[in-house]
Amino acid sequence: MTTDIPAPSPAPQLRVPGLCMPAYRYIPGKHPHPTKHPQGHNNPLCDPPLPKDWASTPNHKSWLRGLDLFDHRYYWECHEQLEEVWKIQPQESPSKALVQGIILAAAFLLKHHMGHYPAVTTLQAHALTRLTHSKRRMGDAVWGIHLPSLMEALKRSPNEVHWPMITGPDGS
Repeated sequence: MTTDIPAPSPAPQLRVPGLCMPAYRYIPGKHPHPTKHPQGHNNPLCDPPLPKDWASTPNHKSWLRGLDLFDHRYYWECHEQLEEVWKIQPQESPSKALVQGIILAAAFLLKHHMGHYPAVTTLQAHALTRLTHSKRRMGDAVWGIHLPSLMEALKRSPNEVHWPMITGPDGS
């Protein structure tokens, strides 16, 4: 049976202080579904609607909350949080590819943890493709992320006991 995903130690500083982390890191088949099961953590994120000009305000707390969930290893929750951000990005834009890259990275890490290895390779490749596309069009440091550091961490993680973190624009 799949074990719980361990909390990072020390816990990284939150980009959005004041928003609590969910009661558990959801792993399908192990925990109650967060929103569909009566015992799910069902932690509403309580974010205001994303503005239509979101791309000009990437410090919106919905985006930052997604990065916090990723760094704190709430991969399923990160995916859910960032899906709303992804939906409002312009089609074929580097920002849409960036958000999708983080979503795919979270899915890749969750599937790796669960031992669903056929999906791991595909998800990892898709995440890296999307992040590479964003890096090529937007640069190394985008919206609070140092893409080369994240991409390198994602490449290493299946072969090491390693939980990637999203580093800041300066790589730290």
